[in-house]
Amino acid sequence: MHVVLHRWFDKSFQLIVTRGGHAAINFEHSWGDGVAVLRLFNELYNDRKHQYSEQEPTMEGVVKLDFDISPRVVNAIEQARQKIGDDCKALSVDTLQYKKYGKDLIKKLKLSPDAILQLAIQVC
Repeated sequence: MHVVLHRWFDKSFQLIVTRGGHAAINFEHSWGDGVAVLRLFNELYNDRKHQYSEQEPTMEGVVKLDFDISPRVVNAIEQARQKIGDDCKALSVDTLQYKKYGKDLIKKLKLSPDAILQLAIQVC
């Protein structure tokens, strides 16, 4: 059986490259500033674009990786997929609107609303 794993959301960042050669980045930014990561990849993109601006992209040197996954591992993956699906169905989200505390107060205290939100998420 052929299993395709598209994304690993537990990683700091991942570069996603399509069959057509397009690339994108997916990253979880609680560990650091998203602007820094985007700046890095923009610099890489601009450098590569400048370096190869007159060449047509080719698939030369690209090798498809095929994984031979045992039935036991395929079964474990399917069980994990089922569990995460069940966990998502059982998820309950509650909210509370508290109007005495917000971005205006946070800015008045010379703090960053985004930083406060990130800290609040990590505390939960």
